[in-house]
Amino acid sequence: MAGALGLGDGGGAASVTFVRASTTRRVVAYIGDSLLLGAVGLAIWGVVDHLGIARSPANTPIGSSIEPATLAVVLLLVGMNALYFTVLWRLQQGTLAMRLLRLRVGRAADGVPLTWRQGIVRWLVLEGILSLTSAMVPENDVTYAFSGLAGITWVTILLISTIRDPMHRGLHDRWSDSMVVSEA
Repeated sequence: MAGALGLGDGGGAASVTFVRASTTRRVVAYIGDSLLLGAVGLAIWGVVDHLGIARSPANTPIGSSIEPATLAVVLLLVGMNALYFTVLWRLQQGTLAMRLLRLRVGRAADGVPLTWRQGIVRWLVLEGILSLTSAMVPENDVTYAFSGLAGITWVTILLISTIRDPMHRGLHDRWSDSMVVSEA
């Protein structure tokens, strides 16, 4: 899709022309966002562990259930992840890494910002469901390995669906009726 996405500067300047984003740039942006969120998560776990508030899932003994405080921190991190993506997709049409790479996400039909519902659906399909399910399993439990394998499989499915689609729209884009574009 080439055309204006409604992303003028608000001062009446001409709209910018956009084209379908390459899968490579999309993957680089996703990795950048993942590294940023991972660093924030590690910092939070460092503080929480140092203060003795909760034990990291990596330190949960095999066969035991996750402590309530640990689960609360994990769910807080998953919630921060959801907010990071959905809020930035809705309000800025891109995450920090997407903006750095001059990528934008909008409604597939007209390029306007995603609705909150579209952002939530896109996040849930992209990683939300896997984040929530893996949050319930101790990291050193054998079921965590299956959760990790399911995550790798799902990300591979999303990547293949993006590569194979003529419009470069993965399942998460199609199910949320969104499209990622880059400045021409």
